[in-house]
Amino acid sequence: MWIDLEQMGGSTLEAMATAIDHSALILICFSQRYKESPNCRMEAEYTLQQRKSLIPVKFQDQYNPDGWLGMTIGTKLWFDFSKVDVFDKSIEGLIKELERKGVSGLGSSSSQNLLLAPVTPVAPVGPDSWKIEEVIEWLVKISLSSLEGPFKTEAVDGAALEQLRHLESKSPEFFFRVMKEEFGLQKFGDRLRFARELAKLFP
Repeated sequence: MWIDLEQMGGSTLEAMATAIDHSALILICFSQRYKESPNCRMEAEYTLQQRKSLIPVKFQDQYNPDGWLGMTIGTKLWFDFSKVDVFDKSIEGLIKELERKGVSGLGSSSSQNLLLAPVTPVAPVGPDSWKIEEVIEWLVKISLSSLEGPFKTEAVDGAALEQLRHLESKSPEFFFRVMKEEFGLQKFGDRLRFARELAKLFP
């Protein structure tokens, strides 16, 4: 089971592809953030490309799949787990659909207990723990790939990004000068955009 909280990369994507290759059926737990994740999009598109059976599961109330996700899900039967009052009905429907697709043994009480067992939340990994490669992925995502070379040279990882954010909030004039002179962001608009994106990472 994969959950992309902070833009996974590297060998993790290869592991995701391998997992899909060896799966008979894929459950996509979709939400707005799922739709916005480039990795989740690659996962869904690769699932379709490999002609794997796919069952969408809704995890966000008042969200209807749109864009590429809407096209991917299309008219497929999906199950709503976004509201407590429909959970029991949804789990029954999902079990029946899984069994219809060849997944057996889900009707047993032990299997249902497993599906209904409380989930221990996993602490999200924040951008302050990003590796350099993940920082580069973020730069590409925010259309500031011109920083890729300088950031690699200076080994700017997630912790360094957080320090840049502190610098921006405590001494903005010095921050903007550093971004221009040390990292080569010549356009003032690019420096403003970088500061805005940093603030989103570290509110």
